[in-house]
Amino acid sequence: PDDRGPGQRRDLDQVETGLQSLAADFPKEQSYQFQLAQFYTSQGRVDDAEKLLKGLTERDPTDTDKQLGYVQFLATQRDQDKAEAALREFIKQNPDADKLRLALGQLLESRERPEDAKAAYQGLAERSPKTAEGLNARGRIVAIEIRAGKLDAAAKLIEQILADAPDDPGALLYRAGLRFQDKKYDEAIADLRLVLRKEADNERALLLLGQAYAQKNDLTLAKDTYRRVLEVNAKSAEALQQLAALHAVSKEFPEAEELLRKQVELKPDDQLASGRLVEVLMAQGKTDKAEAEARRLAGQSDQAGI
Repeated sequence: PDDRGPGQRRDLDQVETGLQSLAADFPKEQSYQFQLAQFYTSQGRVDDAEKLLKGLTERDPTDTDKQLGYVQFLATQRDQDKAEAALREFIKQNPDADKLRLALGQLLESRERPEDAKAAYQGLAERSPKTAEGLNARGRIVAIEIRAGKLDAAAKLIEQILADAPDDPGALLYRAGLRFQDKKYDEAIADLRLVLRKEADNERALLLLGQAYAQKNDLTLAKDTYRRVLEVNAKSAEALQQLAALHAVSKEFPEAEELLRKQVELKPDDQLASGRLVEVLMAQGKTDKAEAEARRLAGQSDQAGI
């Protein structure tokens, strides 16, 4: 039974009518269609949403954006098998649509089928090695190899990508990560600077750059880099903790305290940040505040032994 009041039902009816009118008046503006589908989904009318989105794909079988919207809907509201089957059918209809082939690899990765995903990416990479989608697929293969511990294979693939696209941010970032692991910090820094020249707000690159500077004991540049991360993402837990640690090493305890308090506010059950905050407070002689923070952490659930 519908337990909504007449006023609420009337408002919802008006929303639906309005979205239907917009979708009808502007058939090429797909955002209205998707908004209407989202409205149906929010009201539990999943069948209506599916019918709408599927109809859009049938109306224009070459529109890959509508097809991907339908696949995403199936993956979240129906099941992964149905989403995969639909995506494979769309690829048959549009064999030259690299966007669909890339999406298939991503879907297979999300289903924890790395070998199947790698095969899909490889097919795309062979078809379109230098397009944006092809380079993305080649990068995803690198990521799969790294996760599998096949670092030599990953390194070879990275060099092949950079031979075709010397400024590819993804490949440069992967190579920087491998160089960092090998303690080749200067070479890693060079790669990361190239990434940041093209993508100045790349958070992953900035975080790795900060770590590289810290490993070289260049604390000033490391601090500056972590501050840049916080400009990009003020809630970056890694940047807050790493910058606080650098301040603590430099005996800049008030600055470290401020950063750790921000992290604890963002994530009250962060044991590492809380423990470091206690240490920083103790270093400043703020024993009462240190005890208060320790008791706060001890009062959290599932903190046995802390």
